[in-house]
Amino acid sequence: MSARLRHPAREPLQHGPPDASMHSVPQDPGRRPAGGAATWRERPEAGTVLGIRILEWIALRLGRRALHRVLIPVTLYFLLVRGFERRASRQFLARVTDRPASLQQIFEHFLTFARMSADRFYFLTERVGSVPVTYHGLDALGRLVDQGRGGIFLGSHIGSFEAARCISSRHSGVVMRIVLDRAVNRKLMGRLEAMNRDFASAVIDPEQSAAGFGLKIAEALSDGQWVGFLADRHRPGDRTVSCEFLGGRAKFPLGPFLIAAAFKAPDVCIFPLFIEGRYEVYFEVVSSSFTVPRQDREARLAEYVQAYADRLAAHVRRAPCNWFNFYDFWAD
Repeated sequence: MSARLRHPAREPLQHGPPDASMHSVPQDPGRRPAGGAATWRERPEAGTVLGIRILEWIALRLGRRALHRVLIPVTLYFLLVRGFERRASRQFLARVTDRPASLQQIFEHFLTFARMSADRFYFLTERVGSVPVTYHGLDALGRLVDQGRGGIFLGSHIGSFEAARCISSRHSGVVMRIVLDRAVNRKLMGRLEAMNRDFASAVIDPEQSAAGFGLKIAEALSDGQWVGFLADRHRPGDRTVSCEFLGGRAKFPLGPFLIAAAFKAPDVCIFPLFIEGRYEVYFEVVSSSFTVPRQDREARLAEYVQAYADRLAAHVRRAPCNWFNFYDFWAD
């Protein structure tokens, strides 16, 4: 079965509550947000280990409501001192809403990131009951999982991938791995791995030889595991495709699609949105066996990546504050 991405209908814009993602907000004294693969990887990590531990204590001792309230002044501080990210947020929100962004909207964008990042304390300590999560598309996903094959999850820097990882509590057949660069946000990654050893073992670090990385992917898929990629960011040297995305051209990595095609693996998009204090996680099946015809292979791959970008854009328009690429995504 060849891969076909159906584009979801656009939904109304929502400027609702905040969410969290896989990376911390970076810092740069420059005048305008820069873009590119090197840019986001070279950002110095914000925050301290002590700060992370204090938020963890509040989360686990005082509860989620107290945690989210504490994050309001913390977010206000970062809004004031992180001019680079503030400008990136302003530019992004203006692009996605087609109107100038207010300081209040930028604050909501930052606060969403902070709250979703902090909710990872609950997901990683298996206090899933503390956070309301609703899953969509489980029937189609379940049919693929019941075949006993591994597959590819196409995630992105929208919403909380940790909310999606908790699907294993609903379907024991879903064992999820995640491709993450441990060198990015090393302090946060270290603390998260200390909190949950299963999280540490679930990470596949791309900072290794191509052969070693490919072997890790192959082993996971052959064991019936699902490998998640954040398919909206590329790394230096990656093969990319230039796609139309939210009114401009942006580069998307080819790697996740090439890997899915190489293994003829099931391919599923994940969009774990944070809306009004709860998570709505959407699993959208791309293909039960992702294949790319040899004829016009490059053109067909570009079509598939563009279709993914269109699908991602629809969800970003639905919940703009869930987007956590705090740099000029279109600058490449």
